[in-house]
Amino acid sequence: MDFKQKAVDNKILEIRIGSHLFGTETPESDLDMYGIFMPFDEIIYGSYTCEDVKFDVIAKDQTGRNTSEAVDHTLCEYRKYVKLAMQNNPNILNALFVNEPNIIFVNDFGKRLLEKAEIFPHKGCFERFIKYADSQ
Repeated sequence: MDFKQKAVDNKILEIRIGSHLFGTETPESDLDMYGIFMPFDEIIYGSYTCEDVKFDVIAKDQTGRNTSEAVDHTLCEYRKYVKLAMQNNPNILNALFVNEPNIIFVNDFGKRLLEKAEIFPHKGCFERFIKYADSQ
């Protein structure tokens, strides 16, 4: 089964994340993209599982660091995304507050999700973000 094509066909949101989202990119920055897709019939009816699909382009320099040609690109299944957002996962939560210039693709379902962004952060967010910052 071609999960990549099915994920693309069922995509509801795709954004730039990382340095581009935060306005800290440089000419040497790689591109980080993240998106969400609705589950397709084979997932809903239990024939297959697919929580995310990767479309990465690997381009490294001599030191092993990503170059500007590198692309980190993931599409995440909607239910997994919502679960992670409800847990206030810092890498996931910021996607809900994306600014317009960093939206690559959005349909009506994606717009509805973005409109509900404020329902996800909760008091547990503080501890999750502190632990994330410490780990970095």
